[in-house]
Amino acid sequence: MSKLRCIVYFSSAIRLFTKDELEVLLIDSRVFNKEHGVTGFLLYHDGSFMQCIEGADDDLSKVYKRITDSSQHQGIVKVLDQFINIRSFADWAMGYSKLVQSEPLILKTVSWTESESGKNDSKGMHLLKYFFDNYNKP
Repeated sequence: MSKLRCIVYFSSAIRLFTKDELEVLLIDSRVFNKEHGVTGFLLYHDGSFMQCIEGADDDLSKVYKRITDSSQHQGIVKVLDQFINIRSFADWAMGYSKLVQSEPLILKTVSWTESESGKNDSKGMHLLKYFFDNYNKP
């Protein structure tokens, strides 16, 4: 059995997404992620994406390759890539939230370094979980 892994990245949309385009993206991502056993959470604000994905190492690599090959965004910056003991978003093929203006900057500047191996409890993950708990729209 493959070890659990978590990846968090930021990217920029090639253009602003409409609400309908975001919905199509989410539906497509949820189907693909579910097929590969990957869970996670997507944040979007004015053309900026931030995503946390987690799953078995092999499956997560497939999903992340699909993400990096996508022509819908550019400038992918991976801020976290680590093995984990437990998923943070186990019940979500892809949770989603739209951020307010200051929150993307906070998430980009916070520390994503893990504090203990496998615990996935960096300051960045704590903030991401806070946004998930307070803003998520299933």
